[in-house]
Amino acid sequence: MEIAVFGLSLPASAASETPFGVAQAKTISLAGKEVTCFGRDGDPRARVYAAKESGAGRVIGLFNGLALNRLLKPGDCLVPDDVMDQTRGGPTTFFVNRGLGYVQMTPPFCTETHTALTAAIPNSNSNSFSLGTAIACPPRPVTPAEAKAWRALGGDVAVWGLAPEWSLARELELCYAALVVVGQAPTLEQLEPVIAALPAERKCNCPNLNPGAHRELGDDWHEWIPNADERG
Repeated sequence: MEIAVFGLSLPASAASETPFGVAQAKTISLAGKEVTCFGRDGDPRARVYAAKESGAGRVIGLFNGLALNRLLKPGDCLVPDDVMDQTRGGPTTFFVNRGLGYVQMTPPFCTETHTALTAAIPNSNSNSFSLGTAIACPPRPVTPAEAKAWRALGGDVAVWGLAPEWSLARELELCYAALVVVGQAPTLEQLEPVIAALPAERKCNCPNLNPGAHRELGDDWHEWIPNADERG
């Protein structure tokens, strides 16, 4: 099973045409597995579509996080188990005005992938946390008032790019979990044990997250994506 990584900045070697634009990617071998890496340029629907089209079953989202919880220090690793979406505007679903795409968000991340990440995140040079709430924030600097409010709401770390890619991935029944490093971008060295820990087979419920789309549109996920006229 192939694996996709979102948020790892590598020189792109391939471009995938999607109904939502081009998704730039680079495929590498990591921990003996094939991993397709995508940046966060362009429409998030394009990279989710391209990841699904590539055959990926699991997606790891990598993030440089802003600490809200004062126990978190630069370099600490967090694998959040919950998320609060504080973004505004932008594409949020593949199923605009169609009454589909309402997938399970309890829990919001793939438990199987989350468990694998939790077991793999480094412990030698940083603290590691497997429970915490990520605030999905807008793509701009966070104001002190926002940080204070999100901390009061129970947020542990703020990250840009998590929404809507995580919910879009779940709409297309991909396993998704996030790895956040406080104050710095995750590295290939940190990612390698994560990739090595991922199970070869998916035994979670993620392949059955969108029964409405299966029922109304069939089992070919390509048929779930509207054409340009339907998207407006």
